[in-house]
Amino acid sequence: MIIDYNSSTANSSWSRANRPYEITDIDDTSAQLYLQNRGVTEEDAKRAVTEITGGRFHLLDVVAGTISTGTSYEEVKKRILEEVEDKFDKVSINIKGSWWSKNNKQGLKLVKAVANSPNQSELLKHNIFSYHPSTNQITFQSRAVATYVKQNGL
Repeated sequence: MIIDYNSSTANSSWSRANRPYEITDIDDTSAQLYLQNRGVTEEDAKRAVTEITGGRFHLLDVVAGTISTGTSYEEVKKRILEEVEDKFDKVSINIKGSWWSKNNKQGLKLVKAVANSPNQSELLKHNIFSYHPSTNQITFQSRAVATYVKQNGL
């Protein structure tokens, strides 16, 4: 949920509230070490951080926990990317559709699809994009989302 701090200060509880504090992801080296300490091989840890988790705690935990049950890295990656695809489907943005073209600059078609989507707020709700209040930027929610987009034509 995005809250316009400035317009909500009229409410007395918001006038006393501190600005939101954003907890950022850990760096890639620490993320790889975390996975290795959880029993993931060095090679799979590097691939997971590069392609799927980045330094996002939740995804690091999912990858480590799933691999510890004997599931291969490729299967974990496949499952996570299927979840990302479901998120795009929920907001009716088809990145495999006819609007997707490699002839356009990177991301241009995605930006146009988002701008024309009646479901813009759903993109944040379904964790496709993240809003970072400290920098006022919107980015892909995770490396898994970025990897999914790249694998499907970006």
